[in-house]
Amino acid sequence: MKIGLYFGSFNPIHIGHIIVANYTLEHTDIDEIWLIISPQNPFKKNKKLLDKNYRLMLTKNAINKYHNIKTSNIEFELPIPSYSYKTLKIITHSYQNNDFAIVMGYKNFLSLNKWKNYKKIIKKFQIYTYPEDTKNNYIIQHYNNNNKILTKAPVFNISSSLIRKLIKKNKNIDFLIPYEIIKYKNFINKFYKN
Repeated sequence: MKIGLYFGSFNPIHIGHIIVANYTLEHTDIDEIWLIISPQNPFKKNKKLLDKNYRLMLTKNAINKYHNIKTSNIEFELPIPSYSYKTLKIITHSYQNNDFAIVMGYKNFLSLNKWKNYKKIIKKFQIYTYPEDTKNNYIIQHYNNNNKILTKAPVFNISSSLIRKLIKKNKNIDFLIPYEIIKYKNFINKFYKN
């Protein structure tokens, strides 16, 4: 089985995450997507994060009806901040009968050179990158290796940071988060407003 590892803080999970995961499953050779919830992204040390277990619970609720999208808390047991190369090493050792690839947005793709052991990562793993705006062609000029696969996932301007900004402005976020977690909206709103 080929599994796409989709790393993120999911702070909080939103419909964009679900769209990317579903598109990747429907339009590539990936059989299953694992959402790897990072307790603390090394590049986002100053971001206000919901408790990791609460983010895990929200993510599980959001994807509950999708049989080939899973959540993983594998990084919860690793030192903080989380480094993807360590997670990848553990996952590939623990699940040796599967092939693994990485799913990421082009902005993260363009900053891969800042990741620990990034050269080993891009050599060993296929990377399925999706557009986050209309600058698709910019990706093609970077990281010229055979492990890069540019998908044509829909372009949308939805992010967890946008949701947090809207909450602070008392705007409605119902259309941006999966229906399954709307019931937790009051808690989410209260957390990010403080």
